[in-house]
Amino acid sequence: MNNRQRAQLAWALFGLVAIATVWQIADATLRYDGRNSLLASLVNASYGLFPLAFSALGAFIITRQPGHTIGWLMIAPALSTLLDTFSARFVDGVSVPPAQPSPLFLIAVWSDRVSWVWSIFPLLFILLLFPTGRPPTRRWNGLGIALIVLQALFLFVLSFGQHLLPFDETWKVANPIGFIPDEWVATLYSMPLQVVLGVLTLLCAISPFVRYRQGSFVERTQIKWIAYVTAIFGVFYSITILTVTSTGLGWGSDDPIALVVQLPTALILIAIPVVIAIAILRHRLFDIDVIIRRTLVYAVLTVALGTVYLVSVVALQALFVWLTGQASTLAVVASTLAIAALFQPLRQRVQALIDRRFFRKKYDARLVLAQFAVRAQQDADLDALAADILTTVQEALEPEGAQLWLANQQEARR
Repeated sequence: MNNRQRAQLAWALFGLVAIATVWQIADATLRYDGRNSLLASLVNASYGLFPLAFSALGAFIITRQPGHTIGWLMIAPALSTLLDTFSARFVDGVSVPPAQPSPLFLIAVWSDRVSWVWSIFPLLFILLLFPTGRPPTRRWNGLGIALIVLQALFLFVLSFGQHLLPFDETWKVANPIGFIPDEWVATLYSMPLQVVLGVLTLLCAISPFVRYRQGSFVERTQIKWIAYVTAIFGVFYSITILTVTSTGLGWGSDDPIALVVQLPTALILIAIPVVIAIAILRHRLFDIDVIIRRTLVYAVLTVALGTVYLVSVVALQALFVWLTGQASTLAVVASTLAIAALFQPLRQRVQALIDRRFFRKKYDARLVLAQFAVRAQQDADLDALAADILTTVQEALEPEGAQLWLANQQEARR
């Protein structure tokens, strides 16, 4: 298969995933009839666009770099959408399976049960192989083999049990080719295989850190991209988990609070394949340090200003009540003016703090230049100033070599 045929195959798979995704989103949207139907539809569409974004950007990577493993791995989990769409036509709404199920019904039940396997394992391989398409070192090849063996075991156990079960395991149907006792399937599926999957997942999550320590500057920058968006997703996902569990609403709730906290989480989830494509194709790759720096600065600034605003409003309101016996809108006005006055100096202090803590090289370079500017205003000796310039350039920019050329007075006058 040549490069053109690979690209055509990738875009054909994307087309199938796109059709299945649109079908799922439309079908789910038609089911919403409550007052929060629009918000629920947006959340559902956002989750549905995740496999679509993965397959589209995977096909785009394959078009640009046909031999890159990550592109094909990005399409693989999206194919689980095809299995879900196919199985939903037969399994959804079934409470009692037919007495004599057709072969198509049996395949649909099997697809509904194993679709997650085709989704999770490619993602683990992406963690292990990102960004080069190879493990960090040869020692990590064993982890890739273990993932393949574990995936095969999951498929084997779920395919050859005496009964086939849907994903929710609410009912079962006899498997004409099954020979593994149901007790064995339940035991293997619930404990040993899941424990091994957890261990391998942890190792895959560690592999990028190993690669970061041993990798080149470009590889480290590529890893920064995925680490950046994953960290943001982790923050919003944690907020969502805490909200839906503390309120008892649950993920499937149509309550507006549950939907509002899920929407940004679902949208950021779509950004994961986007940053993978950016890192692989190296499009504006080196902007990540600027993005991380600004995110840290404005996140800390927002928390600090919000805290100051709330404390000042409460304190001033208490003061007005103590002085006049009633609350006053002046507390809000004064707090707003205080926030406006604090914004710029606080931003500069936060930025300096973050640069000093996380971007030490850039902070040191700026500090060297600032110190040189002070010395240059006080030093009148040209030779000493020339030597100081060379030293400053060497410390701030770290070039392989540096030379200074000064024109004589006659040439300068000309």
